[in-house]
Amino acid sequence: MKDRAYFVLRQFCVWIANVLILVGISIGFPNANRVPLHNINVTVQILSYRLNSSSFNQLFAILLFLVWLSVKRYLSRQTISSRWQLVWANILGAVYAIAFLLGNSFSARNNLTLIWGDSANLAFSVWYGIALFFVLRTFFNLILTLLNKPIKTNQNENSGVNEKKSKYYWLKIFGLMVLIWLPTFVLYFPGVVGWDGFDQINQYFYQPTINHLHFYLTNHHPYLVTLILGFCIKIGMSLFHSFSVGVLINTILESVLMCLSLASLVTVIRNKVGYRPARYLFAFFALFPIFSFWAVTFDKTGYFIATVAFFLAAMLNLTLKPANASQHKLNFLWLGISALSVGLTRNDGFLYVFLALIGCLLMSKKNRLLFIGSLGSAVVLIIIWLKVALPLCGVLPSEPGETLAIPMQQIARVARDNPSSISKQEYKELNKIIKFQELPRAYKPDYYDSVKNKIRWPMWRFKGNYAERSKEFHRQPIVSEKNTFLKNWLSIGLKNKKLYLEAWWAESGHFIFPLNAPNYLIWNGPVTVAYERTSMTKDYKLANGKGVLEPGYNDLLNFMVTWPGISILFNAAFWGFAFLVLATSLIFKKIWGFLPVIFMGVGMFLVPFIGPVDGGLRYYFALMVIVPALFVCSLFSSQIVNDDSSEHK
Repeated sequence: MKDRAYFVLRQFCVWIANVLILVGISIGFPNANRVPLHNINVTVQILSYRLNSSSFNQLFAILLFLVWLSVKRYLSRQTISSRWQLVWANILGAVYAIAFLLGNSFSARNNLTLIWGDSANLAFSVWYGIALFFVLRTFFNLILTLLNKPIKTNQNENSGVNEKKSKYYWLKIFGLMVLIWLPTFVLYFPGVVGWDGFDQINQYFYQPTINHLHFYLTNHHPYLVTLILGFCIKIGMSLFHSFSVGVLINTILESVLMCLSLASLVTVIRNKVGYRPARYLFAFFALFPIFSFWAVTFDKTGYFIATVAFFLAAMLNLTLKPANASQHKLNFLWLGISALSVGLTRNDGFLYVFLALIGCLLMSKKNRLLFIGSLGSAVVLIIIWLKVALPLCGVLPSEPGETLAIPMQQIARVARDNPSSISKQEYKELNKIIKFQELPRAYKPDYYDSVKNKIRWPMWRFKGNYAERSKEFHRQPIVSEKNTFLKNWLSIGLKNKKLYLEAWWAESGHFIFPLNAPNYLIWNGPVTVAYERTSMTKDYKLANGKGVLEPGYNDLLNFMVTWPGISILFNAAFWGFAFLVLATSLIFKKIWGFLPVIFMGVGMFLVPFIGPVDGGLRYYFALMVIVPALFVCSLFSSQIVNDDSSEHK
């Protein structure tokens, strides 16, 4: 009798909990306030308004609830491989429940008043967040459960893969990728020069512009890439007296490097995992237009993508299966060189290589010292490059404003929305560093450049040799008074915690919640802007810029970024989500060889949260190389021979 009563009580509690979850996920985020009716309780009216804000929202909530019940029923019949799976499902569920709570509120009103505007809205938003947490943790549990069930393949498909390696497999992949990318190459002939590329070339040649500015070398964009771009242009100008030919030379070099690097990664996956996952990986790299377009773009991005692919291929080649002695030494050399290249082709590359080194410390004893030696040497060489080589080459550091995106956006939001909270002393001290009175008009929630331009900084106006320019650099208020800036940023923040959170979310929330529209960022550079235009670049233009091909190609891209099944791939938030799930899955499977890659990926996931310019997809391009490789390795993990699993401590 007691058991029967307990069962009935338990079922009743489950029923009540399900109703609360259904109502919770049905709570909407209307974009306008409704005037309270005097004869109805305000709290009841707010709940009614938020529950009836959108018929689509209600339909979606019901469908989501039904799917959730089905998933719960399915999981109840499955064996959970590890209690850590439940822990991580809860963690990921909590993170994304908070992200959706913040994202929906901000999307509705460009602020978070639907969360903390009043006690009633706070209560309903918390209700929504808790209900969504229970739903999301179930879905994350399902995803991890499915990923922990590797695809069964025909044993004959991969038998003898390593013994019968084709020396020309990588060449076949390279050739096919070149062939598939050829239309993009022709369409954007001789290559697409964007803002960053123009900046780097103007720096390399110390160009005066028609706007009476004079460029000089800085590490705003990686100096190594500036040297490569400049060398290509120098050949074009010297031999053919044409800037456009120089762009073409770089386009060929960059495209070849990207095809080689991605082909090497596909080849490693084929040798270590199998033919089928290698084909999937190749299809993605060859057909997804992000890669082919950035292979013909004149800036650092394509080179960075290539170095990440080379590094990933080198790491997996060493960790997923043992190599013979002669190959081992060459592969560790490959690993060290590729890690060094990652650190030199992007300014935050040092952090990524350092995190990969930390990941090596957690691997097995087997070959640990060789991994540490390879990556440690790369870290030391990157430091020498930054601290010794760049000053010797006359290269100034990057402008400090680049690293202050979040603090500057937060101060600007307070200046716009709550200026009375800023004391006269804070205003006086900050006004020496930034044009404070111009911040409110300059502030754009998801675009930092307009606020960055209010920093008192003489852009391209330092005179003299390197020593004189360096002296001027360190004399600027944003450099010499940086501690004062940070002190006032902190003191203002203590009085405006909510506005600071809103400013941070507006700038960085794109990377975990799809606030912005999907994008592929195709540009043709500032060819008519006096700030960039020089006599050297006057002959540059796209050959097919107004031809019959480009409109059709752009129509295809526009279709891809709007079609529901494909558009998600063009949104940065998806790639961060996919990385977190796949990294968790591989850790559960104890494939420790992925730890350096996972640690590097964590850095790539987190860095945009503290300093993006526009929250665009390009900040996650490196993850777009790593995630597909993690995906096929997770799906086909039963075929992986893990060189570290037996000795991991």
